[in-house]
Amino acid sequence: MDIAISLAPSKSLYRWVVAINYQKQDKKQAALDNARIAARLGVNDAKNLVPRFNKLTADLLTEEGGYQEAERTYERALAQLSAYAHDISPSHSSASQLEWAQFNKEIEHSLSVIRDKLAAERPSQKWIRRDIPWFLFGLEEDKAAIAASKALVVKMAPGLHSGKLGGCSNHSLLGSAYLTIGDVQDAVIESLAAIELDPTHAPDWQTLAQPM
Repeated sequence: MDIAISLAPSKSLYRWVVAINYQKQDKKQAALDNARIAARLGVNDAKNLVPRFNKLTADLLTEEGGYQEAERTYERALAQLSAYAHDISPSHSSASQLEWAQFNKEIEHSLSVIRDKLAAERPSQKWIRRDIPWFLFGLEEDKAAIAASKALVVKMAPGLHSGKLGGCSNHSLLGSAYLTIGDVQDAVIESLAAIELDPTHAPDWQTLAQPM
């Protein structure tokens, strides 16, 4: 594999294989270094696998106690599953789509475990505030806006997650809708998905910056 990497240094799959083998040998830092490289390179040559690269990276960070970076990396893996849905699922069988749905649940579970570990470090923050809707710049509750956002989520979310819809603007719109109805976790994921597709789209960075 070292020879293969020297001949094709931009091949993300080679780095992933090396990372997995280092992990089996309990060479955690070498595994982590290669997993990070695979995740970085994968957006260019293996979008259907890059969420797996980031999950491996986050798993290794978790083993080493790097919970904050692991949290961000799990979030990015979920965002990539959404952003790259078109590359992952449309031509695949229903069994393959079920496999990716299960993979999504695995990441969400790992993320929830990480947040439990981090809870002691941020006791005043309730991360997923589904009980208190968020309103732009502290405006009063707008029941019509909440209802409209809920309808938008119902309409758009399935298409984005299946790959039938796509694009930065759609993920951005869905992220804003999730935030309006108080679903912070999904707002973060969809905003990150939009950034994954267009890192220069300022409104999504603004959404991520909102106080929770």
